[in-house]
Amino acid sequence: MNNNLIETELLLSKLKNKNIAPNVEVMVSPSNLFLKTSIDFLYGSKIEVVSQNVHNKSNGAYTGEISCEILKSIDINTVIIGHSERRNIFNESTAIVSNKINSATKNSMNVIYCIGEHLVQRESDKHFEVIKSQIENEVFSLNENDFSKITIAYEPVWAIGTGKTANRNQIQSMHKYIRDLIKIRYST
Repeated sequence: MNNNLIETELLLSKLKNKNIAPNVEVMVSPSNLFLKTSIDFLYGSKIEVVSQNVHNKSNGAYTGEISCEILKSIDINTVIIGHSERRNIFNESTAIVSNKINSATKNSMNVIYCIGEHLVQRESDKHFEVIKSQIENEVFSLNENDFSKITIAYEPVWAIGTGKTANRNQIQSMHKYIRDLIKIRYST
């Protein structure tokens, strides 16, 4: 919930004028109000506009929500699901996250799937257990084709805005753990 329209356009203008290497993907996720404006503004660039959120229902009395169908109608093909703020502030449960992911993949959308642990979980050596639970309960019900639409974004919640920083070893060991879980489930 940052950047008004002018601020959004200024940011997009700076990004659009950057020289982006061929092997780099750049995505922006503006406020839902500015999704279509951002798509139009970035037309012809390599920058993809993605949604910060999606609802698992296709329509209905869900005031303030946005569906896969609405997003696809304006050429949004990627959504962020499971972000720590959605989980913590809006109390998005494992079931809600899983339902959103299932809806997005069934609608041929790509998902940036956010997972992470809190400081108390990290300090009590439960971080791997937390991540395993999130992955097993939120995405492992997907078939291999639908799982291929998932990009996992590990975000140690304890390092967001706290002044604490995850070191390279912590990040690398978690990435390895996640890759190993995926190899066991999907043999890829």
